[in-house]
Amino acid sequence: MSAAEDADLVLVNGNIYTVNDKQPRAEAVAVDGDAVGALAALGARHGRIAEVDLGHALAAMAWTGANGGAHGRRRGMAAGRFAAWWALAALTGLDVVSDPRLRERHFGQWQGLRLTEIAERWPAEYASWRAGQPVAGLGVETIEDLAKRVSAALQDVADRVPGGTAVVAMHGAAARHGCAALLGWPDAVTRTLGALANCHWTELRFDAVRGWQLWAHNAS
Repeated sequence: MSAAEDADLVLVNGNIYTVNDKQPRAEAVAVDGDAVGALAALGARHGRIAEVDLGHALAAMAWTGANGGAHGRRRGMAAGRFAAWWALAALTGLDVVSDPRLRERHFGQWQGLRLTEIAERWPAEYASWRAGQPVAGLGVETIEDLAKRVSAALQDVADRVPGGTAVVAMHGAAARHGCAALLGWPDAVTRTLGALANCHWTELRFDAVRGWQLWAHNAS
């Protein structure tokens, strides 16, 4: 039986700094046992084990990996996103659960096109979209439908972990409108909320008396 078959965790396809003067770099590491054993296997004479809050690690990895998307957006990046989630699940013992309701807004005939192409072919509709107005006749998902499906998915996630913490990775528009709907905000208030930047997050907390509350937005 190979060393990899005996290992608790195998990390491959990496550029790993081993802290070993004789072999400072490695492409793969097999870990058997706890962190102390892992350091010993790497040949580290001096090591420091940091205590990492798994909630913070989960948020960081999920959002860092959330660069892929459905419907042809950012093709090729979805693999990186799912790899990050599954790696974290293996390390924490948590499950990765997907929900199609958390996908980004669908843009109908615009899907997969560059903004410059859309502006050139549909100037009036593009101007309406930029102004936050509905786009008719092109199959673009309405903000109301987007907010409804995402907020319902978020509520279902929260119901599965009552009193606990859940991390949900999605695109910015889906996150902004879904969270706003969960908070009960009207569209006029949602429009004042800045766009959610890449690899940033929104934090919501549920109060038994006051309901859902916004604690942070565009945090990193």
